[in-house]
Amino acid sequence: MRGVHGLDDFVAFFSGEEIPRRTLVEVYKYFQSLQSVKDFQVHPTDNLYKVYGVWNEDLDDAVLELAKRCGSKTPVTEDLQNMPAVRTVADIVRLLSRLPPEK
Repeated sequence: MRGVHGLDDFVAFFSGEEIPRRTLVEVYKYFQSLQSVKDFQVHPTDNLYKVYGVWNEDLDDAVLELAKRCGSKTPVTEDLQNMPAVRTVADIVRLLSRLPPEK
């Protein structure tokens, strides 16, 4: 059972970090949209592969799409190949928070 964790709880998880709210909302909405369950509750600790079926090229696609939604500079192929291990939703949030804003 997933318990009750909505967007506010998701945002609160990152409260000690300087991550733009827009990034948190976009990541939450993105992963929520991958599930067929209405109002699916995204947890920062969700494993991307086990919960969402996202890995390898799907992960690259997710990063590219989310960077665009968050107003961040789109990473190039080399950036994607050199990104740190991304296994959870929190990992992808932190990765996106390190991208420079789009000019």
